[in-house]
Order: sequence, then C-alpha cells, then structure tokens
Amino acid sequence: MKNTIKNLLDWNRTILSVKFLPILILILVPSLIDSTKDSSSEEQTTAAIDRIIEEEMIYGNLVGVAVAVVQNGRTIHQRTYGHKDVESRTPFRNTDLFRWASISKVLTAVAIHKLVEEGRIDLNDRVSDLVDYWPTRSNKNLITVEHLLSHRSGIRHYQLYNRNNYTGDADEAYDAEEGVDVFSSGSLAFTPGTDHRYSTFGTSLLGAVIDEQGGGFDSYINTNIKDKLGMRSLTYNSNRQMTGYNKFCDDMLTLTDGSDVIWKVPGGGFLSTIDDLRKFMVGLMNDDLLDNTEDLWTRTFTDNENYSLGLRRVQLGSELFVEHGGAHADMRTKMIFSTEADNGIAIAVNGGAYATRTRDNIIRRIFRATGISNRAFDAEPYHFSDIDNRNTNNPCNESNVAVWHLGDQNTILRRGYSTNSFGDEWRLLRDAGYVCVDFETYMHNDKRVWDGIFKKQRGGQAMWRNFDSDGFNQKWQEMSKQGYRLIDLETYMEGSKRLYAGLFLPGNGKYALYRGFSPDEFGKKREELGNDGFKLIDIEVYYLNGQQKWCGVWVEGKDGLLNRNYELSAFQKLVSARIKDGWNLMDVETYMDGRTRKWAGIWDKTNLRQEVNYRVQHDSLLSVDLNRKINDRMVLTDFQRY
Repeated sequence: MKNTIKNLLDWNRTILSVKFLPILILILVPSLIDSTKDSSSEEQTTAAIDRIIEEEMIYGNLVGVAVAVVQNGRTIHQRTYGHKDVESRTPFRNTDLFRWASISKVLTAVAIHKLVEEGRIDLNDRVSDLVDYWPTRSNKNLITVEHLLSHRSGIRHYQLYNRNNYTGDADEAYDAEEGVDVFSSGSLAFTPGTDHRYSTFGTSLLGAVIDEQGGGFDSYINTNIKDKLGMRSLTYNSNRQMTGYNKFCDDMLTLTDGSDVIWKVPGGGFLSTIDDLRKFMVGLMNDDLLDNTEDLWTRTFTDNENYSLGLRRVQLGSELFVEHGGAHADMRTKMIFSTEADNGIAIAVNGGAYATRTRDNIIRRIFRATGISNRAFDAEPYHFSDIDNRNTNNPCNESNVAVWHLGDQNTILRRGYSTNSFGDEWRLLRDAGYVCVDFETYMHNDKRVWDGIFKKQRGGQAMWRNFDSDGFNQKWQEMSKQGYRLIDLETYMEGSKRLYAGLFLPGNGKYALYRGFSPDEFGKKREELGNDGFKLIDIEVYYLNGQQKWCGVWVEGKDGLLNRNYELSAFQKLVSARIKDGWNLMDVETYMDGRTRKWAGIWDKTNLRQEVNYRVQHDSLLSVDLNRKINDRMVLTDFQRY
C-alpha cells in the first residue's frame, strides 16, 4: 500500500511539474529579459561615458581623470582614466588621492551645520564670541557664522595674507589658529553682510570655529563625517597626493606642485580617492550627515552668485541642482547633484586652469548621455582661453606662425612633449583615430621637445625619429616600398650629430627626397623634378659650416609655387596676393639668414579658404582666435615656433 501511495504521489508530482512548467517559464522569461535589458543598458551607458571622457581628454589635452556617476541612487559608473604623470605614464588608479581643492569648503560647511543642529553654535553667532583669537577691530567683530558660510564676511580671497605665518608641515595635524594667523591682520573688503566675495580664508575661520566649539578640528571632522561615511582615504596630508599639470602661455603641459596647502585645509586642503568623494556626495544626497541637509542650499541672497550656505545653486530647467567646484594650481574638481532626484557626478582632473572647460564639458555630456539632465547647456568647443599667463619659469616670448584651412576634420595641437612622451602621445592618438600631419622639434629649457598637429582621419601612419642621414635614407626607402609616403621632414642637431625625423602616410606614385642642397642647387633640382611630374610638399632649412642647406620632400603630382628668402612684411604681402589669386600656403618655413629672419612657403592651387597668423604669442593666437576658427570650420594645418 505504501508503495502504491508513493507511486501515486510521484506521478502527481510529475503531472504538477509538467502542468505548471509553462507558467513558470512565463514567469521567469520576462524577468530574464528585463535583466538582459538592464545589463545591456548599463553596458551601453558605461561605453558612452567612457567614450565621452576619452574624447574630451583628447580635446582638452588632459593627463588624468577620475569620475563617479550616481543615478537613481546607484553608482552606475566609477573609473579613473589616463595617467598621473606624462613622462612615466603611471596610470591614474582608483586608489590614488587627489586634492579636493574648494570642495573642501562643503565638508567644512557640513561640520558647521552639524554644530548648529547640536545646539553648540548658532548661524547668527559672532565669530569673535566663538574664537577668542579672532580680532574685534575694524568691523571684524561683526562677522557671523552665516556671513562666513555665504561668503559675505568681507574677508579677502588670497589678498593681504602671509603664508609664512603658518609654520606647520604637511604631515602634521592642522593648526586652526595658525591658519587664521595667515590672514587675520588683513583689512576687510566691505562691512560684513553688505556684499559677496568668495573667500577661502573665510572658510579657514570656520575651521577655527569647528576647532574651538567642536572639541578639535580633526576629531570633529573624523567623527561626524569621515568615520560616519567610511571615507578611509580622507586626509589633508599632501605628501600622499598625486601631482598635476598646468598650461601657461606656451600651451605646454607643465608639472605643477600644488602640495603646499596645509595652511588652508578647511577651504582647500582635503584630499581623497574618487570613491570617497563619491561617498561624501551620496552622504549629502541621503541626508546621512545632517538632519536638514537642504540648509546647505535653501537660503538665497541678493547678488551672491547663487551661493547659499555651503553649496551653489544651479537651475537646469525645472530641476534644482547644487554644486561646488575646486580649482587648485594642478587640479580641477567638481561635485554636482540634484536636490530632487538621487543623481550626481563627482569628478577630478589633474590639470590646472586650462582643464576647467573640459571638466565642465565632461559633466554636461554625461548629464545628456545618462538622462540626468537634458537641460544641461551645450558643451563648448575646445579652446585655450583658460591658459594661465602667469608663467615665471618661461616668459613665453617666442612667436608662432600658424596656417589655417577650411575643413571638417577634428584637429588638435600638442606642444612641448619630450621625445619619449611625444611618442607615447602619438601612439595614444593613433589608437583613437588621429594622424600626425605636421611636427616640429626644438630645444626648450635645455631639453628637446616636440610639437605636433593631429588630424582625425582613417588610415595607417608611421613616425620615425633620431636617424642619421644614412639611417633615415634606408628607413625612407623601406617605408616607400611598403606603400607609405614621407609627408613631413624634420632635421635637428643632437649634440654634434645631425639627425632626421619623418612622418609617413599611405600613398602611391612617384616620390623623392633630397637633402643638403645649396639654395641654387635646390632651385634647380625642384625645377627638374617639377618637369618630371613631381610636386614639392615640404621644405627644411639648416646650416652646415655657416652655409645654408635645403631639404625637400616630393610626391607625384603637379608642382605648385615656391617662394624663398622673404622678410616678414614682404612675405605677408605675398601671402595676401597669392590667396587672392587662388593659391594657398601649404607649408611655411622660417629661418635666420645672418641676423635677419627670412620666410619661405610652398603654395598649391586650391579654392579652400585660408588664414595665416604671424608673430603672435600662443595665448593671444589660440585664446582669442581659435574659437572663431573652430566655429568657422577652420582647421590648423601648419604651426611653427620661432
């Protein structure tokens, strides 16, 4: 009987399993489909963000970027890109610490609001009642906590201060009183509460309030923010931070030491990994740090540049976002999030003033790509208007000549790379679909550096450098047989040796290279080759034993025009006349003839619109004019420093 019942039960189980199998499939399959869709969507979003950052790093010549993107309360993307150092190509990793710069002010503001919520202080308290070493003369006794949070205290921003009044080292605990001594003797810019002036030193004074009323600056920050959010990397020990870069008026990446900030920790000295900056942003979104987090941004003031009591308000359509950026000598950061949805971005770039616009472009494009905000205003084209002109190491007294043509290719310029780092950048851009179409080398601060124009276009390319005459000839023949044509030749001295370098692109037809000719010999050779169906495309001039020598690169085609040995004013008139007659300057060479600078150019018959800029410093050339040229679809085709 037991066996019969068992068999019946087994049979019923089988029937039930078969009977309900379609229902289970119907229940499970949609779930699998939704999961697949979600996975596919996330992969597409990640790929889109990767593409945005990689493109913008190229446009903006950024060295390294760290970014975290939070959407609907979830971290949908967090990654570091690029390098910490151009020369060593050390990767920028998630574990690397970077300077928050002025995002530090938000952390300090959170601590102040926490003290208010605990009843230890009030926003209307006078600072002189909270910090006994704060002076009371000259209206300084009128400054309140709210004045400092809203930057309406009158304390100046990096004016009338003495950095040397802070004697502590980077690896020591922050001394709030010495931090105040840096600026406390300076006069106020206005009566407290009557105007707005952004001030890092005002936040240093808030740090003193925390130190005095919170039982110590470090302990209060650690207990109420760092430990609460698990921000293990948060510190202000600048010995642990990565270095960054700035650009000055020559547009060269310059390694910049921004580590000396112990004297202004509350307003600009904190550092962490990208993960811990993200934790801080999410902590604000989730009200993990304050009972009333909105106190950081709810209050508005007249003529306050949208700055509230810790964060700046940014209206994107109908949605209110809040943000705070950071600007340090070698770093640009930003944290921005919605006050109405759990969406936000934290970003760090190891670049100075020149990186500001590109940082913001990355944020705008990610906002659009993820749907965080479709009202984010359009990204701006790449230009150099944020180059820092205060270059004490290099006065930037050289001039440049630039040739522009109408075109739709994406063209970028790289300047001042060492031999090794230029090779690394060439390979990086090659892999991103760029071709180097023009380069130049020269000595800068006793070091050989390289400039290059890179154009977005398909196809192979090759670059060979540092060959002697025979070695370069062999390489030129080898590349030519492989279907490549030399398009740009450089010659230079390395010690007592003359060396050669060349750029090669795929091509066919006849080709020729001649070097070391006197001016007359070169003219005769050009005429001979022109009659034989060769077209001159590149010229180089150098001196050997005081004698001027000419080099030329030819490919198959109808020869254009060559003019040489013009002084600048005459050459400018010649270019204008040639353009009117339908001739465009394709290659320009400038050289010294004794004590006189001379100019030469190769012209081609074409109807392309063209502009030529002479004798201009890099900043005025590419700050004022570049944006107009980009909007006009003008691309840089030749660039030379002299």
